[in-house]
Amino acid sequence: QMAPGGTVTTTFTISINDGVAAAVTNSTTTVIATAINNAPTITGTKSTAQSVTDKTTVKPFSAVTIGDTDSPAQTLTVQVTLSAASNGTLAGGGFSSMGGGVYQFTGTASAATTAIRALTFTPTANQVAPNSKVATTFTLSVNDGFTTTSDGYTNVSSTSVNDAPTVTGAVSNQAVTDKTTVMPFTGITLGDVDSPAQTLTVTLAISSSSYGSFSTASLAASGFATSGAGTYLFYGTAAEATTAIRQLVFVPTENLVTPGQSTLTKITITVKDGITTTTNSTNTTTSTTGGWNGGANGSVAC
Repeated sequence: QMAPGGTVTTTFTISINDGVAAAVTNSTTTVIATAINNAPTITGTKSTAQSVTDKTTVKPFSAVTIGDTDSPAQTLTVQVTLSAASNGTLAGGGFSSMGGGVYQFTGTASAATTAIRALTFTPTANQVAPNSKVATTFTLSVNDGFTTTSDGYTNVSSTSVNDAPTVTGAVSNQAVTDKTTVMPFTGITLGDVDSPAQTLTVTLAISSSSYGSFSTASLAASGFATSGAGTYLFYGTAAEATTAIRQLVFVPTENLVTPGQSTLTKITITVKDGITTTTNSTNTTTSTTGGWNGGANGSVAC
């Protein structure tokens, strides 16, 4: 009937009439009722983990109801706290980030229910190794100015999804002669956003081993190793593989064709992270055989 702490006074009037004399009344009896605050309530939280991947989102409070039976409706302060701020972010519903994985909303129980059901959780991508999980517990607290109600049952389990390695910066038609060399991968970048850094297997396959090879010195400097005719292997992180591949020097085979003619050498880059394979065949080299005086220019495509 009243806001918590308010009072309502009720007066009781007693009237006695014996049928002869005038009625006698007494109105001195009163009762003063003080409104006691009722704690806000939180219902509908899910005790079982809600499963997502680090590439998807979830609304973990879609069935939550925040209640408060006090009248008139009180203004509630609702906070959601993540067990670790690094696990992801919440957004939507009019909640504000307070920093440190804490999000807050102020309003009536009805407004707070609508707001919290709209909250969307976005897990942090690549926080752990592919196929590993990150558990995030959300603690809800509702304060009505008198009492705080808490609930820590809501939790989300996020599975890290593997990201395929990437190959960028390949260049085609890099021109050389059969009397010169070329570093065909100076603009190549091998990438992998997964964390922690995965060990990649990088394979380079020359379209024909008869067209040329990588110099012995560049192989030694880069860490690439010969693995059969026209095939080379390297093992390491994306950063290490990028540094290694940029050091390679391609040496075209001399006098492979008649002077003035060209040989197109395709070098296919294959990168495996143990789960996914990425292939790039853009890198090519065109070598033009020269005559006795060095001949015409050729090209290498990568």
